[in-house]
Amino acid sequence: MTGNSEIDAYQALGKIKQEKLVIGDQLKASAFMDNMPNPDLKWEKTKQFDIGVELGLFNNRLNFDVSYYYKYTTDLLLERPLPRTTGYDKIMDNIGEVSNQGVDMLITAYPVQTDDFLWSSTVNLSFNKNRVEKLDKNSAVDPVTGKRQILLDGFTSYEMVIREGEKLSSFYGYKRAGIYDGVPSNWDPETMNIPSVIGEKVTYKERQILGCGIPDWTGSFINNFNYKGFDLTLDFQFTWGVDVMQEYFHSAESRFYTSGLSKIYTDAWHPTLNPNGTSQAVRLSNFGQGNNAQADDTWVANGSYLRLNLIQLGYTFTPKQLQKMGLSSLRLYGSVNNVFLITSSDYKGYDPDNSSRLDDNNWGANRQFFTYPRPRTFTLGVNVAF
Repeated sequence: MTGNSEIDAYQALGKIKQEKLVIGDQLKASAFMDNMPNPDLKWEKTKQFDIGVELGLFNNRLNFDVSYYYKYTTDLLLERPLPRTTGYDKIMDNIGEVSNQGVDMLITAYPVQTDDFLWSSTVNLSFNKNRVEKLDKNSAVDPVTGKRQILLDGFTSYEMVIREGEKLSSFYGYKRAGIYDGVPSNWDPETMNIPSVIGEKVTYKERQILGCGIPDWTGSFINNFNYKGFDLTLDFQFTWGVDVMQEYFHSAESRFYTSGLSKIYTDAWHPTLNPNGTSQAVRLSNFGQGNNAQADDTWVANGSYLRLNLIQLGYTFTPKQLQKMGLSSLRLYGSVNNVFLITSSDYKGYDPDNSSRLDDNNWGANRQFFTYPRPRTFTLGVNVAF
C-alpha cells in the first residue's frame, strides 16, 4: 500500500497570501486567505498486486518478460470544483475510488547472430485500463445516467468528466447533428436533428462522453544492428487507442477571421457548392458574428501515432586501427531525432503526444490548444579516449 506525495504541501490548511494593491492614490499591503482549507483531508491510498513471468527460448535468442498489475486507489485526491459563491473555485478533497489494471510486456529477440553481424530487436508494450469505481456523496448526480460525476475545466461547452463506471480523462460535450442551412423545414428543434443531412432521429441536446485522452496501448520498437565496426539503431515509438481534444479549433476553425485550418476551405458548408460540408459556412467576418465557437465531437480526433524517434549510425575503430593514432578508443556517430511522425487523417495539429493546457491536470491528458511542433535535430559526435 502506498500514498501519494505528488500534491502541493499544506493543502489541508487555509494559506494566507499577501499582495500590494492601489487604494485611492496609495499603495497598500493586503493579506487574504488564498484557498479554502479542508481539515478532513486524508492520505490517498493505493493497493497494488503484481504477477509476472520471465521466459527464455532457443538458448535465450527469444526472451519474454510479461507482468500483470492491478491497482485500487481509495481516497483519491483531486481539486474539487466549488460554486463561485464560496469565494473560491476549488478545494483539495478525497473524492472517490479508481481502479487500474494492465499488462507490461518486454520482448527481446536476436534474429541474427554471427561472428560479423548481430541484430537485436526489442518490443516494449504497455496496456492500461482504468475505471472510476466510486465517487463520494458530495459529487453531483448526472440526471441522464443517474451516476455520480465531477465536471472539470469547462471550455466552450465541453468539460472533463469524472463519472462512476467510466474512464478518467474523458471528454464530455455535445455531438454535432449537422449544418443548419437556415430552412426551418429542415430542422427539428426537439432533437436538434437535420433530417436531410442525418437521416435519423437522434437526440443531441444532452452532452455525452466524446472520447478519452488516456491511451490503451503505448510502446516502442527498437532495433540494433552491428556489422564489424559499424552500428545502426532504429527507435520507433507508438501510441494506440487514444483521443485528442483539438481545442485550437476554437480559434483556427471557428474564428477563421484571424487564422485558419485548411479544412475550413475544403469542408465549409455551401447551399449549392458543398451542401454536405462538415464545417460552418465561410463569411466575410466570422469573429463574433454568427460564428460557432462551441466544442463538439468534431473537435475530437484519433490521437494514435507512429514516430521514428531516432536513427543513429556509428563506427568504432578497432585496436589495430588505433595503434597508429595513439588512442585507446574512438567512435564516430551521427544521429537524427524525430525523423517522421504518422498520425490519423482527422488530427490537424503538430504532434498528438502533447498536452498544452496551462491549467491541465491528471484528468485532462491530450487536450491541445496551441503547441509548438517538436523539432527534428541532427547530431554529429565523437567519443575518444587516450
